[in-house]
Amino acid sequence: MPDQLTLPFAIAKEALAEFLDRYYAAFEDEINRLKEEQRQCKALYQDALPMRAVLTALKVVRAWHTLEAHVKESLSLPHQAYLEGIVMAHFEAQVAATARGIEDLTAE
Repeated sequence: MPDQLTLPFAIAKEALAEFLDRYYAAFEDEINRLKEEQRQCKALYQDALPMRAVLTALKVVRAWHTLEAHVKESLSLPHQAYLEGIVMAHFEAQVAATARGIEDLTAE
């Protein structure tokens, strides 16, 4: 970035630095507060729910809706389910082939 470039308006560097520090700190404080709230929520329900399964399901559903609403590459929920079925079948075939390969190697 050139040192000689001047802005078309006056800017107080100290005020800018103070603003950025406070703004960033507020942002970080809020993120930390929300993470703590999530941690407490998980702790509250950990005995009542299979937490890992519920959180994974939540991530998947959010991803589905994000893809469905995507501006350039939207995909309806039925189409996503179909595509995921194809991917799952391929993945399971790869896992099975890898397991067979490992069995062949250990049998030698």
